[in-house]
Amino acid sequence: MNAPDPAARASAALEHLRLLFGDTLRRQVIMLQEVLLESLQAILDNPWVQTNFAVSNVCPPNSLCTDVLGETFVMTRVDWRAEPYFTLIMVSKDMGVIDCLRIPFVTEMGRDALAVDIHVCDPSHTDQTLPPERAQPLRSIRICTTHLESLWQGKFRAMRLEQLATISALLKGTPSMNSRPIGGLVGGDMNSVGPAEHEFHKDRSVDLKDVWNGDSLPPLPMKEPGQGDKTYGRSTGSTWGHHADSPRRSKRVDKFLYTGSIEVVALSELQDFTGEVGRLGIILKTKVKASKIKEKRKPIKLGKDVQEGSRKYLTKGQADWERAREWRLRHWSSKYTPEQRNVWVSDHFGIAVGIKVL
Repeated sequence: MNAPDPAARASAALEHLRLLFGDTLRRQVIMLQEVLLESLQAILDNPWVQTNFAVSNVCPPNSLCTDVLGETFVMTRVDWRAEPYFTLIMVSKDMGVIDCLRIPFVTEMGRDALAVDIHVCDPSHTDQTLPPERAQPLRSIRICTTHLESLWQGKFRAMRLEQLATISALLKGTPSMNSRPIGGLVGGDMNSVGPAEHEFHKDRSVDLKDVWNGDSLPPLPMKEPGQGDKTYGRSTGSTWGHHADSPRRSKRVDKFLYTGSIEVVALSELQDFTGEVGRLGIILKTKVKASKIKEKRKPIKLGKDVQEGSRKYLTKGQADWERAREWRLRHWSSKYTPEQRNVWVSDHFGIAVGIKVL
């Protein structure tokens, strides 16, 4: 979220997708996480998006509040607090969207599940134009995206499992008046920080299938000492940890999970695959105008004043926000220097998969 110029990076991501999948799309769904207001505006203004897609929301989600009445006052209780970043789904206009819904999680970070129901034809019905009194809920698949709770501490790990269970119930939801889901798929940042979390989808409360199957992949190629992994973690399905200035342990945090009467297939438009899952945007960068901020923080450690330094790059608006934050916290000193930067479009790889309705 602190990466510079979210609008420019969103535009670069869309251009990458346009070059991969073409100017005119059929039966495509794009799911985005950590969308900011600036990136949302860039998405809505993009001609390729305007031509091809219906977008789930044109403004960020709002916090959910309840008014609590007292004898002489009204207090507003925040039940779910929206964060500056959120999820977004874009559905190509040739697909019929029946419903769109956003389900808040039990969360400390404003996380939720965003879902759309997409109409699929019922092969057993040759006549789809029934009179209103005989109309049935439309056969559909439910497509969902999410950004599960972050961080490694135990309480957040438990939240992620609970959030996955909520998603599973959503994908397997009972028919409504408008829609009868026969299958569902969720894709997004699952924040699987530990090995045990790759088994969460098998938990009794979740019971979903993971599109990625590491058993069918070739082993990691042997490397000479000091040689990096030129496949960017293909054999482990890695999607995160390769774009940092300092080395991180790469992880498969982005996943597709599914249930019901659908089958997953690899997409022919992509060249990099890890099982059925295609990866995209692996070395994708774009140029932005940003300010270099050098920070010197002086925390107290064992009674001694210890100075720690770091560096990051921000656009002007982000730098202004940091200046205000610095004024409030008082223990930050910063120097701002504008310069042109070539930055990663995202610190995650994109992933893609095809689905067939059975």
